[in-house]
Amino acid sequence: MTKKKALYIVPTAQIGGAETFIKHTALYHKNIEPIYFLLNDGPLKKYLEQRKQRVYLGQTQPRLSCPVSVLKTVREIKKVIKAESISFIFSNMAYAAIFGGLLSKTTSIPHVWYQHGPASGWMDRVAGVLPHQTIFVNSWFTKETQERLEAPVKSLISKKRKIVRLQLGVATDEIEIDLVKAKKERLRILKELELPENTPLSAMLCRFQSWKGIHIFLEALRVANIKTKVAGVIWGGSHSPNESKGYESELRHFAKENQLPVVFAGPTENALQSLASVDAIINASIQPEPFGLSIIEGLVAGALPIVPNCGGPAEIITSKEIGMSYKMGDAAELAERLVRLTEMQPFKEEKRIFLSDFAKKEYSAQKTVESLEDYFE
Repeated sequence: MTKKKALYIVPTAQIGGAETFIKHTALYHKNIEPIYFLLNDGPLKKYLEQRKQRVYLGQTQPRLSCPVSVLKTVREIKKVIKAESISFIFSNMAYAAIFGGLLSKTTSIPHVWYQHGPASGWMDRVAGVLPHQTIFVNSWFTKETQERLEAPVKSLISKKRKIVRLQLGVATDEIEIDLVKAKKERLRILKELELPENTPLSAMLCRFQSWKGIHIFLEALRVANIKTKVAGVIWGGSHSPNESKGYESELRHFAKENQLPVVFAGPTENALQSLASVDAIINASIQPEPFGLSIIEGLVAGALPIVPNCGGPAEIITSKEIGMSYKMGDAAELAERLVRLTEMQPFKEEKRIFLSDFAKKEYSAQKTVESLEDYFE
């Protein structure tokens, strides 16, 4: 029997949490054939093509401020829909949902979209009004922000529309962590910082943007090291358009001025391998995160999450066995959690296995895509 086809409209081909989800659809769809239309070029296109996926790249660089470019892109996608006999339209993020909604209006093909959130602007509101059957969200927090944003235009939204939580996950069958290499990396970092081998090592993995709260993490390290020795490592800072060179410069200056035991390690190509070398993964965002894929990656690698007590991360930390939380933006409270890491040394292998097994069971990318297929069917 011929499989039904789902067209994924993807606004950016860089690799972040939203694009990682797209990678997983390429890996785990079984009963639905995915077709991809990328609005922009980037590493994701190469990844999909390497896995023999059918990928279309838009010839027009659409700008929402230029209606002509939007209509041109809609026409391009419409040709693909016809040529591929598409059954469903899936828009990844609100930006793509503007195109998906217009296409659903003109083709009557069912349209759904993923709100990676949090919803915060006019684009999310417009996407909510345009035709769609369902919004998928990565957390209940994201759902709340979308509904709050839609409140003024609620009368324009179909009463049959659903909002479904579809949490992101990790590709468990692709996990390859070299524990010997991870231990060597841990020792290398501590040696660079001239610290004993049993010093707790905490880490952040994120873009260098001020709302990510890396400065909160550094201040927490400063306070924690008044009482004990806790080291830090930060992965990120690729200087892409999403990074802030000025912010990174300020962070490096603060760390040097206060002689903090922290290493700026640059971007990592293998998050799981990097996180396997640390004891704790830190989320220090000063705005509520919609989800936090790096937290899941940390769990899979056996690192204990320490996260703010609100937003999507708080939904991941369901018990004290899984991680620790603190008041968002409170560096002193985060410092107290870092000090607690010294009580857990040496970080026992049984605990790492427990955290990893929990994450693999609860946050499997395979399970996420299976749930999506169930919805399509």
